[in-house]
Amino acid sequence: MHKYTKIGIIVLVIGLGLFVSYFAVSFQLFTSHLVSNHVTIPPLGKYSIQYPAGRLVTIIYNSSSPLDVINVPSNAYTSSTPQGEAIGFYSTSAGNITFVNPHPSYVTLYYQMTSFPTSELALLGILVIIGIAALIAGIVLIVIGIIKGRKR
Repeated sequence: MHKYTKIGIIVLVIGLGLFVSYFAVSFQLFTSHLVSNHVTIPPLGKYSIQYPAGRLVTIIYNSSSPLDVINVPSNAYTSSTPQGEAIGFYSTSAGNITFVNPHPSYVTLYYQMTSFPTSELALLGILVIIGIAALIAGIVLIVIGIIKGRKR
């Protein structure tokens, strides 16, 4: 076995390790920054969800009847998902989003909020980039080693 092949296998294993660690770290980060809850809002009542500053925030919510949503940051992106409505934004300062029940009956609100610090998202990006680069470099080194090994 040519030395490039041996080095390529080592680099490929390192790349696979980094790529697998990306999934493990992202799962751990996601679960540690996830808040999931359901509340019952009284008729004409309000419920607020607080979010921290300096984070990428996503709120997915669903309710038994439509609710009015106030205090949504101006940089927020809203969308409908199969799980319900979604609000995503980068929070420059701490605040809260308020759900208002305009109905004369009780409404149940189900929500999930994730708030990732950008430094942790950068770590995930670095793991992916270095992992993919190591995978590609490992494959290239293995191919070069195989080609050079045949020339001997």
